[in-house]
Amino acid sequence: MNNQAAQIREPVITLPSSAPQVRITAGAGTAGQKTWNLRRPVTLVGSRRPAHIVLHDRAISSAHCVIVNTGTDVLLKDLRTSGGTVLNKEPVDIGMLSDGDVFMVGSVKIQVAIQTPDSLADDSANGLTYADPTRMAIPVDVRLMHTETHWMIEDAVAMIGRHEKSTVWLDHEDVARRHAILFRLGKELAVYDLGGKNGVYVNGQCCAITPLEHGDCITVAKFGLAINLQDTEDMEAAPQTNVRPEPKSAFSSVMFSGQVAEADEEDETAQRGATQDVLPTADDEDMVREALDNIDENLADAWSRVNSWENRLERDATAISQQELDLTARAEELDARDATLRGQLFDVTQFNEELKLRERDLSRQIADLQAKRDELTARESAIAEKEAALQERLTEAQSRENGVAQRWARLRSAKCASCGTPFRLAGASGDVSSNGKPAA
Repeated sequence: MNNQAAQIREPVITLPSSAPQVRITAGAGTAGQKTWNLRRPVTLVGSRRPAHIVLHDRAISSAHCVIVNTGTDVLLKDLRTSGGTVLNKEPVDIGMLSDGDVFMVGSVKIQVAIQTPDSLADDSANGLTYADPTRMAIPVDVRLMHTETHWMIEDAVAMIGRHEKSTVWLDHEDVARRHAILFRLGKELAVYDLGGKNGVYVNGQCCAITPLEHGDCITVAKFGLAINLQDTEDMEAAPQTNVRPEPKSAFSSVMFSGQVAEADEEDETAQRGATQDVLPTADDEDMVREALDNIDENLADAWSRVNSWENRLERDATAISQQELDLTARAEELDARDATLRGQLFDVTQFNEELKLRERDLSRQIADLQAKRDELTARESAIAEKEAALQERLTEAQSRENGVAQRWARLRSAKCASCGTPFRLAGASGDVSSNGKPAA
């Protein structure tokens, strides 16, 4: 049997236009608020794929609960999880959802909005009769093929799996703990694969979701489940085909193989002596005694075999019990590891969110630093321009100072052209006239 793909395939069942329209919102009013419009007959809620709605929380199982739209009602079913599902502050196994309801999965609060199409707003003329929406329209008899085991299912949603609290419990390693569900779709029955590794087969055809009819066979791993959808009255009136047969004697004719020839001879003698009486002789008594001795030996041998089989069955039962304990411990260990991994995944998710926040902060700081750098670069350019202007003015002033010094030296060394007398400078030894001659 080929393994089914890990991802749940799209359903082949579509809801009628008159079905309730469902929208759920997780984390309303928070930054992580998410909303889903549920257009499937079955919506799986869990902590990882193939769940349709994935919620990261340590208390949420991989397949935690399902929301089932039967076409007339919306049901919430907990998949026998340790954390459970809470509807309107009350733990629930299976319950009906209404507009405005709130249910909790782990620490995640989910709000429900349900809108009924306008065509069904008034039920007064529909001739409807009351029926419990959480129950099957007709009890379903599920029988384990080639055995006398059967389950009578009355809940509108029932789980098939290896979980010890499953409605249909199949204890085998090839069966997932939460493998599939049987659910009511209107007044009919359907099956939905929860993502088990070996899938679900109906009449030999692998399927994710499909309606069921009377006589269909569901194959889960190596188990075959026959569906009986007869009415209760018909089931009571029908002949009992599953009556447990009377146990055969342990001392069957096979154990007396040494007497087969003698029995045949006695039958032939009886046929030949049908018209005449046969009187017992000494040889006949010896044969009877020998037959009785053989029977005693065969009885003793049979009892010895029965005791041997009983001892072997006890040993096998002890070994099976030990295996069950080991499997239970292994399942608990796997659940603990699963919870640890979910916790680590939750921590990694939070860490990634913190990293994203830090990256945004660093990007903002880098942008601020770049702006400051550009501003400093502009100021540095302005200062460099001012320094160049000052250096130019300083050079000009130095040049003018040199020119003044030269003129001053020439003035100090100047003499009268007529008499050769040096001029007296006003700032040194005397005044100089306005025409450059010494003052009188």
